[in-house]
Amino acid sequence: MLQVGMDVLQQMAFAPLKGKRVGLFTNPSAVDAELVSTYQRFVNADVNLVALFAAEHGAFGRAADGELIDNMVDPATDIPIRSVYGKQHRPSAAMLADLDVMVCDIQDIGVRYYTFQWTMTHIIEACGEHGVPVIVLDRP
Repeated sequence: MLQVGMDVLQQMAFAPLKGKRVGLFTNPSAVDAELVSTYQRFVNADVNLVALFAAEHGAFGRAADGELIDNMVDPATDIPIRSVYGKQHRPSAAMLADLDVMVCDIQDIGVRYYTFQWTMTHIIEACGEHGVPVIVLDRP
């Protein structure tokens, strides 16, 4: 049976994230085999999620094409949402300073003009520059 990265991470009981301060780059496209969002799985598993990182359309997919995203806080969880599709398109050192690891789980259609793959590229580059390991929850 085909499994996406989130399913594998759950089978591992989130072991790679235990005891770490986690950032999550995601949007509503990131779901597991039961169609539960990666964000919700992290919250339910008590992962120490210190920030979401929002691409075009925002962390919850509510913004229009090309609309710049502001930093905000998720009112349901009080988790900060840091925009990487607003005044800046890559995380700053300050945005990464409180992370031990960044997890990326987002779907893309694989064409050059879509912003998700470029945003994830910027995140991976910035994390590399600041010594923050990245885990990509891959999918076919």
